[in-house]
Amino acid sequence: MSNSPINQCIRVARAIKLRTAEEELTALSVKGSSWVWVRRQSPMAGVKLFECRESIGAILTRVAVLPIAMPLLLILALGAPFDYVAHLRKLARTKADLKDEIRRLITSPLPTEESPARTLDALWRRHGLKNYWSEIALDLLCQWVDILYGSGRSAELKIRERELEIDRQNTETNRPYYEGKKGAPHFYFEKPIDTLIDKLSEELPPLHVSKP
Repeated sequence: MSNSPINQCIRVARAIKLRTAEEELTALSVKGSSWVWVRRQSPMAGVKLFECRESIGAILTRVAVLPIAMPLLLILALGAPFDYVAHLRKLARTKADLKDEIRRLITSPLPTEESPARTLDALWRRHGLKNYWSEIALDLLCQWVDILYGSGRSAELKIRERELEIDRQNTETNRPYYEGKKGAPHFYFEKPIDTLIDKLSEELPPLHVSKP
């Protein structure tokens, strides 16, 4: 595989994916086995039999709740072992998926031919970070731009500032909806980083392709 800028970008992306998967697996091994009963809200949560300053009527109301709450609490207690087994099975599946991903990233060969991607957007769709924390994805985007268009280019383009501004604009557009204004529409936006990549693809020249 050549050491063209495009291939360097692919290597960097794969390294981040591998590191992230390994960190997630380690975190699951350390903390993932913890299980707290009961995940659902207990019907007795916050219920006190009586308080000295309460009226007799309030105390009787609390006592009246007990015949309803106790059977529900018993059902939750009987279901706890099944909940725990389901938790362990889900944890095992997640660990297995992460191990498979790590194995694939380590053993799968990198592409031997130049990527057909000719724009930043196309390269990102094929080899970028689509379902990662925005900060991790933003770090990779800055590295890619510096690799593809020259060191320091990401700072010149103010990539981080522009991503924050897109996010702010999206939030402001939906503010009337979140504030509960009657008839206010709710707009659905793609991730700010995806919008930014689209704009950068229009601003920046096509990717340079190495000659065979």
